[in-house]
Amino acid sequence: MGSWPLLFFVDTSCSDIMTFPSESLPFSGNSYGSITIRPVQKSDLNQILALNQASVPAVGSCQIEEIEYYFQQSHYFPVLVSQRDQKVIGFLIALPHGLGYQSINYRWFSERYDNFFYVDRVAIQAEYRGGGIGKAIYRHLFDFAEKKSETRVTLEVNSRPMNKVSQQFHRLLGFVPVGSQDTENGTKTVTLMVKELPAFSSL
Repeated sequence: MGSWPLLFFVDTSCSDIMTFPSESLPFSGNSYGSITIRPVQKSDLNQILALNQASVPAVGSCQIEEIEYYFQQSHYFPVLVSQRDQKVIGFLIALPHGLGYQSINYRWFSERYDNFFYVDRVAIQAEYRGGGIGKAIYRHLFDFAEKKSETRVTLEVNSRPMNKVSQQFHRLLGFVPVGSQDTENGTKTVTLMVKELPAFSSL
């Protein structure tokens, strides 16, 4: 089992790019090379759409117009890029509170919380899963959200059809269920989850 470095970059909504220390992640093989996490670029959007569609039903199906909306509105939209071939192998999209976003899950949280980061979707290419990349991108999200004075991170996970792997993964990260609701005309049910960020959990 090898370890490769991750170099973190994030858009701080100003003219400077903030760099973060490298982080090594374990992989079961040595063919992947290093993975870099960086801010999304417009040239990434078609690759992101393809990865999103390959990840359905774990994430919702969408069209390029929706990806472009996230590109414009998201406060946190990193992509994971394989340095072996410069391909996008993962992404996470988080939206701030206070938008007019029409997702019923986003609205559910908006009606109950006045401060949150909402994870709309996250996807990692199948061959790269299980090596710690998911945990690393969430740790990066939590650090970013705390720097932006967000008090919690919210998301939903499928419970019908059951996504047991995602349910367990997010519970291990500290997310707790706070509700559930049917979506997509009653054909799907989601568990709504919240993680209170440590810097604010005692407030």
